[in-house]
Amino acid sequence: MKRHPRKRTILSFLILGVLGVLIANVFQAQPREEADRQTKFTQAGPAGKPAFPFRRNQLWGFLDRNGRIAIPPMYRHTTGVQDGRALVWIEDNVCVIDQAGAVLSRLPNSYLAWWAAKDRIWLKDKETDLYALFADSGKEIVPPTYQDVNSFQDGFAAVASDGEWEFPGFLEGATYRYIDVNGNNVFGKTFDDTAWDFHDGYAVADDAVIDRKGNVVFETPDGSDFQFSQGWISVDDYGPPRATKYLDAKGRVVLQVPLRSEEFSEGLAAFAVEVTPNFEDDDATSVLRWGYLDRDGTQVIPPTFTSAQPFQNGLAAVGVTKLKGTARSILDQERIGFIDRSGKMVIPAKYNDTTGFANDRCLVHQGGEQPEVMDGPTWWERGRWLLIDKSGDDLEPIR
Repeated sequence: MKRHPRKRTILSFLILGVLGVLIANVFQAQPREEADRQTKFTQAGPAGKPAFPFRRNQLWGFLDRNGRIAIPPMYRHTTGVQDGRALVWIEDNVCVIDQAGAVLSRLPNSYLAWWAAKDRIWLKDKETDLYALFADSGKEIVPPTYQDVNSFQDGFAAVASDGEWEFPGFLEGATYRYIDVNGNNVFGKTFDDTAWDFHDGYAVADDAVIDRKGNVVFETPDGSDFQFSQGWISVDDYGPPRATKYLDAKGRVVLQVPLRSEEFSEGLAAFAVEVTPNFEDDDATSVLRWGYLDRDGTQVIPPTFTSAQPFQNGLAAVGVTKLKGTARSILDQERIGFIDRSGKMVIPAKYNDTTGFANDRCLVHQGGEQPEVMDGPTWWERGRWLLIDKSGDDLEPIR
């Protein structure tokens, strides 16, 4: 069973769900008095609709998009807001609440649950460790059946069963299938290797691109990784020589970039070049610097950054550091700022982590330390998370 490090595995959605429920390990709150001194919006005027979860005194509430408290902290956990509703933990139940905090439905108790679609919820059964599918009304649609699941994309969700979990969290030997929001196997067949999300009517399963009828459109190159990229499929070819190729829906190469590039977002994609490092304790002969190119392959922002994230809401998070010291110290030195489409740094590089912008708001982290881990998700110890706007103004300390 082949494993591709850049592919978005079904496991990644399990990790996201765990992070959603156990987000307290990331956003541990400040005392109320300290937070009030550091925000200009918490007490300023009436609050709007809930938009962002925050935690204080071991309980979760919701802020509006301007950082005002929309729902006071009162929940054990939450997975955030979607379509004006949120999943929250009240006593021993997972509950769906509306924008006013009214309980719309109650689901069975579970330590892991998240939105599968606009009106569907994945919930992990405590006794069997299998996922069940519920409607937001609380009705069970599929009993506990699947070992691993994805959210619904283009109306279908990839699910897995009959496998064995192996360290560090890979599901080996599983059978994959696609289901609709009613739990039906949409193609009437299974896949033996992998099954990835649908995008624009296509998905990759068993190393082939399939359409919404389950038909093979073309096979993906062996020994490569892929991402869907604004109507194209970006394929990492490990060569030699290494390159990233962008394919259209018929499998034809429409753009090829030397070494490595990422998916397109808002018409631009991050690309990498190799530069010579100055590590004091490392035998590495090169490191990557990142810039951005357009869909014609033209380099529109020079490769000067140590990391580069996709553009969101007209801004992209980029890393800045000096290539001096040890490999670990270089990572520790990196600070994240935000550039516009011209490459201008519009929010200074002073953060060490970010979620990226959505609806003109972004969560960023300052200070603290990140423990070294061999595999799996990482977290920040100490420091604080902030909600900022596109001007870089701090709206509210989340931690």
